[in-house]
Amino acid sequence: MRRYINHNPLGIPWEDLTAPQSLPVRFLGHVILCGTLHVTWQSNRESQPHTEYMACILFKSYLILASVSKPDHYKVKFAVTLAVASIEEPSHGKG
Repeated sequence: MRRYINHNPLGIPWEDLTAPQSLPVRFLGHVILCGTLHVTWQSNRESQPHTEYMACILFKSYLILASVSKPDHYKVKFAVTLAVASIEEPSHGKG
């Protein structure tokens, strides 16, 4: 049995794609838009918000946010399904 690997859009080492925390982004289709965003989020376990620059990759059905540890290695932190996502106004009136 032969296995062909055509491309690796995020540079994730192929052996990492089998890890449970990894997302096989190569199955999400073609990249529509790619760039960086300054992302802020707060977990349920911690009171302090986290902030980090992340790679932002937009696919037809998903928005992937990944931290960049090296120029050729990304760790997917968030995968947002666009079918159920919504945009909300900020509660304090500022962007």
